[in-house]
Amino acid sequence: MKHAILFLLSILICFGSDTTLNSTPKKKDAFNLSEILSIIDSDEGFYERAFAAISPDGKIVVADAGNKQIHIYSEAGKKIRSFGQEGSGPGEFRQIFNIGALSDAVVIRDEIKLSFFSYEGRFTKDISLVASGSVGSPVFLKNSVLVYYESGKHVYQVFNEKGEELKAVLRKGYKETGDNGRMMIKIGMRRPIPFKNGFVMEDKSLYKITHYNKDLEEQETISRHFTRVERDLEALEKKINIDIENNMSKSERGKMIAKIRQDIINRMGKYETDIQGILGEIEDCLVVSTATGKENVLSLDIIKDNQLYTQKTLEFEDHIQQSRIDNGTLILSFKNEEKGPYIKLFKISVL
Repeated sequence: MKHAILFLLSILICFGSDTTLNSTPKKKDAFNLSEILSIIDSDEGFYERAFAAISPDGKIVVADAGNKQIHIYSEAGKKIRSFGQEGSGPGEFRQIFNIGALSDAVVIRDEIKLSFFSYEGRFTKDISLVASGSVGSPVFLKNSVLVYYESGKHVYQVFNEKGEELKAVLRKGYKETGDNGRMMIKIGMRRPIPFKNGFVMEDKSLYKITHYNKDLEEQETISRHFTRVERDLEALEKKINIDIENNMSKSERGKMIAKIRQDIINRMGKYETDIQGILGEIEDCLVVSTATGKENVLSLDIIKDNQLYTQKTLEFEDHIQQSRIDNGTLILSFKNEEKGPYIKLFKISVL
């Protein structure tokens, strides 16, 4: 009997547990938000898209994706230096997708590589994100970068601030074949977010979050009932009209719009992804962005001790391009048609 109980316990530990969050928040409006500063490039202006990261000692690093430039600002928002250029060579950028501000290094996520720089703008090293046909997703930590792979040979690799590999964990049961070098590259859709002593990742459809330990072994999942939000196809229709109204008749335009809208539904589904992103950790709470159907609205779930602790909805004038929490600061990237992309930093606290 004793052995049977121990066996059942081992199964529960291995497969983790599932928790359904309470439908009503434990506390109402138990969340404070105050703006720290805004960053708008005063020279030529950011182009297309800009996003930021904050180093452990408070430096602000902004990636100007359109101009392929990296800007370093002081904690007070004063520009210190800029570096970077477009190209395919070492330390050059084709497209900037993400940025990390480590203690002693700035790390840029390009299409299929990471580029390491010092805060003085000195290029250190490029490393490839492609391994066995899979493109990894980088996780920026205090003094290292973890690259996670959804498929392929590796589960993850860890690199120091010089781009040197510290650790590599291989996927159990993976077998090399003669086709591995010729297979289609698979781009990872999920990225682990550091939380407490491990990581979390969201489901890319329904409201479901999985907790992992530091070795990325699954521990438990949490979920909640979420009223699904339909994709805003009317907004898409307006954008399409701007592009094609001078090139097609009214009848042709209507047919084209209907076809594009249906293609989007077929490929992406009728509804928005419930969880738009896990922003990060603040005061032992997990901050989750949920679907709203509006580009200027940020809806946040604050989860504490596997409970829906509180919620907050924030509405802004401009389109939100990216949101994240870095070293205790909420970073929002916006796009304004007249002044272009810009950054706002907020201090947040959970009551």
